[in-house]
Amino acid sequence: AVDFPKSYWDVVLPQVLLTLNLLRKSHAAPTVSAHAHFCGQHDYNAQPLLPIGQSAEVFIRKDERKSWGFHSRPAWYLYTSEDHYRTHMFLMKETKTQRLSDTAMLRSKHLTAPPVTHGDRVVQAAAQLSA
Repeated sequence: AVDFPKSYWDVVLPQVLLTLNLLRKSHAAPTVSAHAHFCGQHDYNAQPLLPIGQSAEVFIRKDERKSWGFHSRPAWYLYTSEDHYRTHMFLMKETKTQRLSDTAMLRSKHLTAPPVTHGDRVVQAAAQLSA
């Protein structure tokens, strides 16, 4: 995100190193990545990689908020937690504190659903008629 604070760039280094080692070939075994050679195969289901610095809305659990409080807070994505299943570290925008969360929604104006065209509707209607 454009508004991600530059003073927190050092916090995203673990994810940067992970990404680079996943992309780089190992010199000892060129058929696998450098990460797979040293640490084993990366499990993308357990530790999904998301865009660093992306704006997000992080869910606030019921026991941590007031009864009429907001259910989510704005944050930036930092990195994937290696110790928890499908959990990510976020930097909260209001307090500049780091927070682990397994429930969040990334906000991006560039990632949208593709529009359904008239041709798509005709093909779908024909498929439904023939079935």
